[in-house]
Amino acid sequence: MDMSQIVKQAQQFQQKLAAVQAEMAEKTVSSSVGGGMVQATVNGRHQLLDLKIEKEVINPDDPEMLRDLVMAAVNDAMDKAQEMVKAEMSKLTGGLNIPGFSHKTLVKRFRFWFAALSKSNLIRYAIKTMRKD
Repeated sequence: MDMSQIVKQAQQFQQKLAAVQAEMAEKTVSSSVGGGMVQATVNGRHQLLDLKIEKEVINPDDPEMLRDLVMAAVNDAMDKAQEMVKAEMSKLTGGLNIPGFSHKTLVKRFRFWFAALSKSNLIRYAIKTMRKD
């Protein structure tokens, strides 16, 4: 496989990655705790989009209970979002599962690799061109 094919594949992967990231920003997951008294909704970018709290659960004498319910709902929704993102990224990477290799890490590493490949390809092209002269 020559360098131009590698760069082309890297560009295609980068486009697919951008599409998955955009798709994840639109997808949402929710979690409900306390018998539906607290509900949190987050998107695939781990942004809290909505938090619903029923009036009945608000007790000024027990703020810790409300705090615990909110934390439980948000944390569960974030876990669900992470699983959703992991499943989508698994499709993109062909099921390759590298521990500690989150979608954010993948994006950072891919951009580094792509930049390195592009520079390497440009350098090789320049050397080839100079040899022809």
